[in-house]
Amino acid sequence: MFNAIIYDLDGTLVDSAPVVAAVLNKLRRKIGLPSLPQKSFYRWISMGGLELVGNALNIPPNRSDAYLSEFRELYLDEMVPMNSLYPGVHDVLRLLKNSHVKLGICTNKPRKLVEKVLKDTGITQYFDHVVAGDDLPTKKPHIDNVNAILKALGVAPGSALFVGDSTVDQRSAENAGIAFAFFSSGYDDGVNQGRTAFNFDEHSDLIMQINKR
Repeated sequence: MFNAIIYDLDGTLVDSAPVVAAVLNKLRRKIGLPSLPQKSFYRWISMGGLELVGNALNIPPNRSDAYLSEFRELYLDEMVPMNSLYPGVHDVLRLLKNSHVKLGICTNKPRKLVEKVLKDTGITQYFDHVVAGDDLPTKKPHIDNVNAILKALGVAPGSALFVGDSTVDQRSAENAGIAFAFFSSGYDDGVNQGRTAFNFDEHSDLIMQINKR
């Protein structure tokens, strides 16, 4: 059993794509672009705000600051429904918490939006520490972001597991020297499944996989 589990947020705990796509399509229509299907945004969600908005609006990320600010304001006005949580998330988090496993979140989403998503979906109470995208000068997959959580939780890399759905998450875990579990029902952008500790597609399977370690 691991002493700590660090989760990604979007595409791992929460299916945020419907809300993200709705907001981005509002911005696209505002600048005269047609709406895109929800899946079109999957590959950018883990990259961070500038890259997400820049790619979604067909503009260079270094010129998307104004649009990013508007995206975040619109996002704050959107209710994140409880059913955005992937099936089994509440039960698994509760079981881990009751088993005294320390839980953290490492995400490139800004703190205001992270706190909103956690509150709207009712999972704030499960997490001992969160590192959001604007908490540090660096973002995932930089080693500092994962190390900040490990330090706050008081655990060594060998005692922790990183759970995520993207190559950014995989590189984050590898850079920090911790095991990586791939949630294959998220927004997979080319995760190397040959370099994971294990893969799972239902959160209810996570406990079983952890108990095998």
